Amino acid sequence: MGVIVLNTTKNPTIVNDIAHENIHNKNMFDWQKIFFSVADDDYIYLSLRPQTKEMHLIVTIEAEGKAIFKSYSDTTWTADGTEGDTFNRYINDAPDADSKIYYGGIVDTLGDQRFDKLILGGTGPRSTGSTSSDRIESVLQPLKELTIAVQNISGLAKDFGMSIEWYEVQE
Repeated sequence: MGVIVLNTTKNPTIVNDIAHENIHNKNMFDWQKIFFSVADDDYIYLSLRPQTKEMHLIVTIEAEGKAIFKSYSDTTWTADGTEGDTFNRYINDAPDADSKIYYGGIVDTLGDQRFDKLILGGTGPRSTGSTSSDRIESVLQPLKELTIAVQNISGLAKDFGMSIEWYEVQE
């Protein structure tokens, strides 16, 4: 997410990652889930919904086999699905995330496609192990929704890991 260089009297060039700085400010959040045995041609859908604060996010996808990653804006949902558990990276005495993440919902209309990317991971019995991952960064305004769709196209049921890491712009 970037680097901040701090000047101090003890050490004039301490390098501090922005993510690290956001953790110290109690403003770094995570959501993770492993989806086991996703059938060939099936989709995983996530809905990211910041409530009152801008969400600066990084999506990481780990695919056991070949997959297609897409994102959409203005999706409509028949059912939201399950609200995912999020946690603040500052472990003690930290605020909850403003943003909500849902998975397993029922999509009514996908909306406008924003992104389309192939995740290489092999097909059939040759797609074993953690063969590929990708990392996408975006900024999402309050009360806007971003849909993430990952389709398994490996030819067999495969496992997928999804991670969303973000910070929220404070007032």
